[in-house]
Amino acid sequence: MESLVDAYFNGLTGLKEEQLLRDYFRKDDLPETLKVYQPLFRYLAAERKERRRHTLHLQLRRNAWKWSAAAAVLLLCIALPFAGRMYKTASPEISQMYINGKKYTNIELIQSETLKTLEHLAESNESAISYQAEALESFFR
Repeated sequence: MESLVDAYFNGLTGLKEEQLLRDYFRKDDLPETLKVYQPLFRYLAAERKERRRHTLHLQLRRNAWKWSAAAAVLLLCIALPFAGRMYKTASPEISQMYINGKKYTNIELIQSETLKTLEHLAESNESAISYQAEALESFFR
């Protein structure tokens, strides 16, 4: 083990040997010659564990954002068609007309008032009115 410690301090150990050293120095019953290195290797083991925990925490946060975004997109894909249907059923397209600031939606009333207005205008410009009347008649069919 002493030669492995020397190799570690000379930068000649790999990951397996370093893990072996960390595991070895976790023990309490060490030879007196190696007890001096125990605090160092325990500190390195604790730092490595903390770094892994921190890395895992960052990965979880990144994944949480990804999953949240995916859930939001899925929710929109599901909710938008229903919202569109609800909007169409809640407020169907209707004809409307304002007379003296009051809103009317009765189609028969709108048609008759439109024709009255066209007849009134027809007295002044007959050709323009006939064109508008044709356009309105095609709309009401």
